[in-house]
Amino acid sequence: MVSATPVFERKSLRESKDHGKPLRKKILVVEDEVIFTLNLTDLLEMWDYEVLKPVLSAEAAIKAAEEKKPDLIIMDIGIKGQLDGIETAIKIHEKHKVPIIFISGYPYEDMKERIDAINPAFFFNKPIDISSLRAKIEEMV
Repeated sequence: MVSATPVFERKSLRESKDHGKPLRKKILVVEDEVIFTLNLTDLLEMWDYEVLKPVLSAEAAIKAAEEKKPDLIIMDIGIKGQLDGIETAIKIHEKHKVPIIFISGYPYEDMKERIDAINPAFFFNKPIDISSLRAKIEEMV
């Protein structure tokens, strides 16, 4: 008699590595300040998120979002490339409705209209309050 229950269930490498634990949420960081990026990725990993390879430019961000399908993007507004962070987020949102946390040294009021067109999105001014960032990430993913 043949059993209807599979003898062997194949799991993804990510599942196997985590020994059956739920998969961690993937976060893409788009930032061109190296020290800030290193500190941020260390924090995200400490909080048990899977941090995708950070990218520096609009073009790399669009490509990474397409290929890696992050659960959240943390995006600096002043990035390299022909598009700024807001324009890049709009391009990404055309295909993927991934939540985005914007970070910038510029005041929110200067960009409010443009940022409000992207949903879900949130804005933090640099320097960022770590506990507020963590709470917002948990809320958005």
